[in-house]
Amino acid sequence: MDARKNHKEKKKTHLSNTMMSLESDIFHVILKRLYAKKIICLNIHDAIVILDIEKNKNVTCEEVELIMKETFREYNLVPTFDIEPKTAIAVDMSSSNVIITP
Repeated sequence: MDARKNHKEKKKTHLSNTMMSLESDIFHVILKRLYAKKIICLNIHDAIVILDIEKNKNVTCEEVELIMKETFREYNLVPTFDIEPKTAIAVDMSSSNVIITP
């Protein structure tokens, strides 16, 4: 591949790669803060899932949202959130299917 063409291709993807890296960094910080509060959770793409288990019985959506907003604010970002409380997620490991039920 021509060096100039390769440079142009890298230039085209630089912004999107930088944004994905930033999002990953932010979610890493959010998860660390949730874990520090003993909140059992995981992330799926651009979502944080708080597991519906006994250890999380006192966790509120507001508490999680506050941690997320504070973290984004540290990066000078103000995102919008869609909170979907009481959504059950079942993962079928045998077929790699994720089943979401309201």
